[in-house]
Amino acid sequence: RLIVEREREIENFVPEEYWSIHAEFLPDGHQKGDTFIAKLHRFDGEEPALNSEEDVQPLLSDMETADYVTTLAKKGTRKRNP
Repeated sequence: RLIVEREREIENFVPEEYWSIHAEFLPDGHQKGDTFIAKLHRFDGEEPALNSEEDVQPLLSDMETADYVTTLAKKGTRKRNP
């Protein structure tokens, strides 16, 4: 029964378009190789709906001229399989 239900879920799955925004930053006073990549999680305090290019383009336009401040930096280790 579980297998049949799972197969039905798979058959009824409708793919949805989604986007994510990643930006490369160069901190003031640093060299070109000192850049870091950040993923957009919130914009103006809210999680943006990035469902289409039409949703993304206005955000990109606003982000290109904005000033940025680091509010949180986490240090951690990740375990990766070779």
